[in-house]
Amino acid sequence: MRDADTGTASPTTASTTTAIRGSSLLLVGRLLAIAAGIVVQVLVVRHLSQEAFGAFAYCISVTTFLTIFVSLGMEQTMSRFTAIYDERGQHDRLAGALLFYIAVVLVISGVTVVVVVLGRDQLAGTVIHDRTSAELLAVMVLLAPLQALDTLSSTLFAVHGRPDAIFWRRYVITPVLRIGVVMVMLAMDASVIVLGVGYVVAAGVGLLVYAPQVWRLLRQHGVIARGLRPVLPAGELLRFTGTAVVADLLAIVLFASDAIIVGWISGAAGVAVLQATQPLASGNLVIFYALIPVFLPAASRLFASGAPGRAQELYATCSVWIAVFTFPVAALTIGCASTVTETLFGERYAAAGPVLCTMAVGQYLLAVFGLSGLTLKAHGVLRNLAVASVVVTVVNVAGNILLVERLGPLGAAIGTTAAITLLTIVRCLVVRHDLGVWPIDRRLCRGLLRILALGTVVATPNLLFEPSLAADVAIVAAASMALLWSSRRDLRVLDVFPEAGRLRLLRVLLQAR
Repeated sequence: MRDADTGTASPTTASTTTAIRGSSLLLVGRLLAIAAGIVVQVLVVRHLSQEAFGAFAYCISVTTFLTIFVSLGMEQTMSRFTAIYDERGQHDRLAGALLFYIAVVLVISGVTVVVVVLGRDQLAGTVIHDRTSAELLAVMVLLAPLQALDTLSSTLFAVHGRPDAIFWRRYVITPVLRIGVVMVMLAMDASVIVLGVGYVVAAGVGLLVYAPQVWRLLRQHGVIARGLRPVLPAGELLRFTGTAVVADLLAIVLFASDAIIVGWISGAAGVAVLQATQPLASGNLVIFYALIPVFLPAASRLFASGAPGRAQELYATCSVWIAVFTFPVAALTIGCASTVTETLFGERYAAAGPVLCTMAVGQYLLAVFGLSGLTLKAHGVLRNLAVASVVVTVVNVAGNILLVERLGPLGAAIGTTAAITLLTIVRCLVVRHDLGVWPIDRRLCRGLLRILALGTVVATPNLLFEPSLAADVAIVAAASMALLWSSRRDLRVLDVFPEAGRLRLLRVLLQAR
């Protein structure tokens, strides 16, 4: 491993090793969840008409935005401050922060649910232009508070070193429940409304199953105790959240506005083409999202303890790991997009192939460079990022509207990927300006050059011929092994996971020499 600035060899710090190892279980969970999500997506897409699936995908996008709205975007604020309060032993402030978050979610979600349910007729005639989408949204709006509370429970488990609980709750129980819902829908030959109701029930059941564990965890760590008087740090939380939400505004818009804009201009069928391959494109974010629950608390603790050098090493190492280990997904979803799309979803979704390729490029960039925004959050330095995000967000929305009017769903994909590219450049410049650190070190540059070369090797056969999915998988597997071997000195996998060296093949492949 090499220093972020000089490129000289340096040992893997304990905090970096802990973060990567702690996220490994979450990574396995995300892989299982992605696999289950793809199974669910394929079954749903093939069973429903394009209009019905488009309505479902539209509602998923809206509830994603509403989940952030009902919590005022405090998810990562809670991750940062629960870690800081716990590190400082401020259990009264931690208890107050939890009560404040829950109260905000319940109040805002209550108002939101009433507005959506009572105003569905008005929504169908103005914003949505589709009766089925409006009726389905009146059901699926309940996902917003359930998902916001689920995020809080995951934050508490991550801060207190319980990735196993996150693994079982989020990546095993929820996907299994959703697969069960889809199987019931197929067996009954039911409508998309039944699918929406099933998703809400699955989310509620999953939350109830783990509520007792959350209660016991808080009691064990003294957050719930007799005589403890919670102190509501509302001002501190809201001040940070206000800046953080603005800083995250583009990310929020990126993941929620595409389907809304396409639904408004092109209708439910256009949303279906845009969203059919979304789980595949999102596969590029698996490792990135697996690291977030442990990276942000770890970086926040290093900030609180006054160890900026170790925080920088944590960021640089995690970025290299994301770039290398996300390559197989990126190669399949970018270089082999058309083959993957038509094999899984059929020829009626052939138009989704270019959409998948374009979206996957943006998702990969977001994964590799996404930790820069989290690093700024851990240090509480967000003003410049917030201003830049507002500007990029306005450009993104205006650009997407113009592009969707001309190119349909592909226009939304192009606009979103362009915005992600611009956001990546801005984040790197802000990190350099505000923290004095250039986030792209020599290890990452070397890795990206290898990835570009091997990605070209994967894409070339798909441009010249029409290989089968099996052939593409074989080519990607060989390229991934070559990337892993050529990056072994930068990754130093055996330093983080020494047990992997027990297998001779892995020892030969991964040993840094």
